[in-house]
Amino acid sequence: MESKGRGDAISNETQDKAKKRTRKLRKVAGIFPALRAVIQSYFSSTGVFRSKITDPIEFDEMPLTLE
Repeated sequence: MESKGRGDAISNETQDKAKKRTRKLRKVAGIFPALRAVIQSYFSSTGVFRSKITDPIEFDEMPLTLE
């Protein structure tokens, strides 16, 4: 899981960079991860909690496998 706390609004650029990092991992101990979630969150100027969660399905062609 890749998580980003923000001091301001959610950034699509940050979300895309984090999604790329989650795609680099294919399996852990021979098992596909249940989630490859990317989460950004922040409090708006009015104090409202906001977040964006993305769970990319795909992974890179040459991903890292952890044993």
